This record gives sequence, structure tokens and C-alpha cells, in this order.
Amino acid sequence: MRMSGWKQSAIALAALAGVVGAGSLAAAQELKYPVGMLGKYTNDGMLVQKVLPGKPADKGGLQSGDLILKVDGQLITTQEEFVAVINSSGGQVVLVVKKGGKGGIVRVGLDLAGTSKAGPPAPYFLGVIGSFTRDGMLIGTAIPGTPAAKAGLEKGDLLFRINNLAIATQADFFTVLYNSGGTVTLQVKKANGKLVKFDVSLTTYELGVLGDFTRDGLVIGVVAPATPAAFVGLQKGDVIQRIDNQVVRNQKDFDQLINNSGGSVTLLVRRMGQPATRLQVDLMNNALGVWCEKATDGVRITAVTPSGPADAIGLQRGDTLVKIDDQRVRTNADLVRALRNSRGLVTLTYRSGQTDRIVKIDVDLAR
Repeated sequence: MRMSGWKQSAIALAALAGVVGAGSLAAAQELKYPVGMLGKYTNDGMLVQKVLPGKPADKGGLQSGDLILKVDGQLITTQEEFVAVINSSGGQVVLVVKKGGKGGIVRVGLDLAGTSKAGPPAPYFLGVIGSFTRDGMLIGTAIPGTPAAKAGLEKGDLLFRINNLAIATQADFFTVLYNSGGTVTLQVKKANGKLVKFDVSLTTYELGVLGDFTRDGLVIGVVAPATPAAFVGLQKGDVIQRIDNQVVRNQKDFDQLINNSGGSVTLLVRRMGQPATRLQVDLMNNALGVWCEKATDGVRITAVTPSGPADAIGLQRGDTLVKIDDQRVRTNADLVRALRNSRGLVTLTYRSGQTDRIVKIDVDLAR
């Protein structure tokens, strides 16, 4: 039976506020996290009608008249879609919002769980170095083997929009990539003036550095924020001499060692005026194909690699990994170690972010 427009709008008003009304239908659609706004659904998304003071929506700067186009990369036009994405979010969501009146399109992060988590959902990596102008990023280098190079980006191309959002600064660039969910549409003006679009997947193992190769190794030129490289303190000018005790002399060496690492590497790094240091680094992806953060009873998934093992078995952002086989998983290092010791076939125990139920499932990572 199709729901009438007024009834669907009424349910939206209650659910957006994080308030559950009477009746089985409302109870089945209860929000795990309050958002704090009233609105109605349209074919283009959610039209905000009222924002409740002090709630996440208010803290995020949402106002009456704003149109929420997407939540965590998903177009939301029904109550069922909204509840599903909010309840599986782990308490953090990113909204794409068209501001009321003649306002532009902006991205808004909401802390629904009150954890005040800093940083973006997942540090996705494109693989370009360039300079920023008012019109966008003028590409100086597309690193071989990265998603940028595979998509055909070249020196002299102008990257002016990612997912239809303007790119004028380094902060714009990383913010859009990190909030993308792992796939992006690039709008590029080629050196010959031709306008083209590229659909790009950002799902590879990445350390989070770009630079130049010398006889001594990789001299770092850029460290992307919130990547493993940034977490372990790598800086511009550092030289990565070895990865897993293998010499790194060119991009091919680097790519092979990173891609064959299983999600964790040991770096030999030399900083100007200091002796070489060994660093153990967990990469921002792993054999299961998820990014995670620490949680009370395991590691909570913050992003899932499309077409990876986790995606294939239906894991979602907000699910919490509890065990790999019989091993408790409390950190990303635990996760990488357990997966590495599993020989490719694992029994995964996780808590569903949508139902809060414990689920066990067998996973063949080789597939």
C-alpha cells in the first residue's frame, strides 16, 4: 500500500527530530541517534522546516529552508532510507546541503553521538600534486599507479570540481575526498581545453605520502592529513629508505611493497640531522576492506571499500567488529594481525549498527 504524501511528511517531521510517535510503524523506524530538526521529504532530498536549538543539526549550522541532498553519500527521499543511514552511521554523518535561498552546496558534518570526533570519516587518496588557483587545482604530477593516474589525469590538467563541489584550496581537496565514501566524479579541464568527467574509485592500500624518488629512497613532499603517514608523524623532507626491509628506488617498488603488504608495513625513515628510525605502520585499508576506529567492545567501521570482502558480506559503516575467529579485536593493529594469521578464511563476529545484534559469518578473503 502506498503511503499518502501528508502521512509520509508527518513521519518525517517526527523522525528528523529524533522523536518516536505511537504505533508500530513509528517504532519500527525509530532513530538510534537524534538529529534535531523537523522537515519533509521531496524528490530531491529533505527540506528542513525547523531546527531544534542545541541539537546536532543546530550545532552543524543547518537552518530552515536548507535542502539536504545526501546523507553519507546517499540520496534520502524516504523515511526508511533516512533511518537506515542514520542508525548505521556510528554516530557521525556527513550531509550534502543546498543552503536556502540562493546559497551554494556545502558539506556539513554532524556529531550525533556527542563524541566530538575530530577529522573526516575516511582518508581516501587520489594521488596528485599541484597548485591551487581560483578555478581549481592545476595538476603538476599524477603519481603512477594511483587512482589519478589510472583515470588518465595528467600534468597541466585543471581539476575544478569533485562530486560537483568546487576545489579551490588544499582543504577543499582533502575534505571532499575524505567525505566521498570511496568513489568520486572528477570534472577536469584538459590542457587542450576539453572538458571531461572521470568516475574514480579510491579503494587501494595507501600510506598517505607523495614525493620524489632519489638514490636514497622516497623524499616526502606531501603528507595527507589523517592518513597513517600523518598518524606516525612523517613530515615533508623525510626520506623513506626501505619498506619491509626492501629498498625503495622508484614508484614501481613503492606500489608493489604497499599493495602486497597485507595492510601493515615497517618503514625505515631518515630525518635530516637524525639517525634512521624504524616505524610500524598500519595502512588505511586491510584485507577485509574496512576502515575502523576504536569502540567499547571492538573496532567500529567508519568506511567500507566497495566490492571488497566486507562489502560483499554486507558490512556497513557503524557495525563493530568484535572477533576474528577466536581472537578479540580491540585496535586496528589487532585487526590486521588477526587477518594476517587467518590464512584467508575467517569467522567474523560483529555487532550490527542497525539492529545491535551480534552476528557471526564466515568470510573467504581470497574471494
